Amino acid sequence: RLVAVAGWRWVDEAAGKSQPAVWLFDPAARRLLRRLDVADNDRADRGTVRLSADGKRVFAAFQGDIRVWDARTGDELIRHRSKAGADAFAVSPDG
Repeated sequence: RLVAVAGWRWVDEAAGKSQPAVWLFDPAARRLLRRLDVADNDRADRGTVRLSADGKRVFAAFQGDIRVWDARTGDELIRHRSKAGADAFAVSPDG
């Protein structure tokens, strides 16, 4: 089981610069497994994250950007530029 959280991390706090990111947690062990950075999307104002039913894929939508990662390795598998906002995002039950 995993918990995924979408948000922003400080890149340069003094300059007020942040970037979107996704954090994956193991709730049973109460620990952070990895952070998935979205370094090249500085226009996002919202983010949505979903996990596949089997927990193998992480899907995230940030304004203008949809990405898919391998949950175990953190490798980015797919990136799709989209005009849809992060609120227009869902994952089918079969992933």
